[in-house]
Amino acid sequence: MRQKVLLTVSVIIITLLAFAGVSAADDIRVVINGNELITDTPPRVINGSTMIPLRTVSEAIGCTVIWFEPEKRIDIYAPTSGDMLLSMFIDRLVIERYVYDKMTGNTFIEEEETGASPIIIDGKTFVPLRLIAEAINFRVDWDETTKTIYLQSVMIATMEQARNFLYENYVDAELFYPGELTILEGDAICYGFVFDNGDRYRYVWVNSMTGEVKFADEVEDYTRTGGEY
Repeated sequence: MRQKVLLTVSVIIITLLAFAGVSAADDIRVVINGNELITDTPPRVINGSTMIPLRTVSEAIGCTVIWFEPEKRIDIYAPTSGDMLLSMFIDRLVIERYVYDKMTGNTFIEEEETGASPIIIDGKTFVPLRLIAEAINFRVDWDETTKTIYLQSVMIATMEQARNFLYENYVDAELFYPGELTILEGDAICYGFVFDNGDRYRYVWVNSMTGEVKFADEVEDYTRTGGEY
């Protein structure tokens, strides 16, 4: 009888240890572009990472998700362009990012180790919320007071989009974009360009989050023949 009791206690302890790193996060709210995400299955906090049901987050942010059963692989595609972004694997900390090289026109794969891997709980696939959000250029903010995760889509995701944005608003300008002009303003990337102002040039930045355009206060002189910007 004593052996049976000890065995039962051991099973309970092992079960508790197995789920020690997993807890429900019913009190955590997720807000995407100002709209609260409502789901029947609440997020989970697993070893410090917020995990959310894959179907819920994919539908909310508009990305396409394809599941490959034999490999237990999840492929994520961008919402608008449909470009392949990354592959994740159940219970694996290594993901595969798909990076497009504008110089060669080729796409190559970069492996990256993450702090959390996709996991299946009660038949549903949970994925790291931050990983998915950042992969499709969403900014992720955490409000400790209200226990709320805010996801905000980036208005301008690439240098090319920023250049087109300037052309649409300043049609008479000739724009150049040396990479060293790009700066970080808070969490937002500001794409830097040179604005042709007749005989002189001045710097201009486009905020990727807000679309705000800022011109440098001072006009910079450049040699107009043979100079590099």
